[in-house]
Parts: sequence; structure tokens; C-alpha cells
Amino acid sequence: MSLPRYFYFFMSLLTAVVVVLGFGHIVGEKLIHPAIPRPFVLYLHAVVFSAWIVFFISQTTPVRAGKILWLARWVGWWRTR
Repeated sequence: MSLPRYFYFFMSLLTAVVVVLGFGHIVGEKLIHPAIPRPFVLYLHAVVFSAWIVFFISQTTPVRAGKILWLARWVGWWRTR
């Protein structure tokens, strides 16, 4: 059992859970249906940060499963596009 394999995977999931619990209750009323229009940069920030969380989880999942070669192939394919 390799601690870094489990650590980074669980930290990626914990990060996602903390973000959802921390911001979940205000997203609907203050971001999606705001009384005052919000600046575009706020929406951009939400999309970029959400994409970063998904990318973080998608990197740690193959490492946790021991599929590092698969991860290298996927990232290599993605980087060459």
C-alpha cells in the first residue's frame, strides 16, 4: 500500500466535496439566479476552477488504480493536440 497513491486521490475527492459543500448553498440564488447581474469574470472563474477540480480527480484516479502508463498515454495524447 503506497500512501501517496491514496493521499492524492482522497485529497482530490475531499477538495471537490469541500467546494460543493462550501459553495453549493449560494450558487443557485446568488450565481445562477442573481437579483443583480454578476460580472462575467465570476462565471469564468467558476468554470475554470470546476475544470481544474475535474482534471485533478482525473489525474489522481489512474494513479490510485495503478494505471500510470494509461495516464501517461492520455496526457501525452492530450498535450499533442
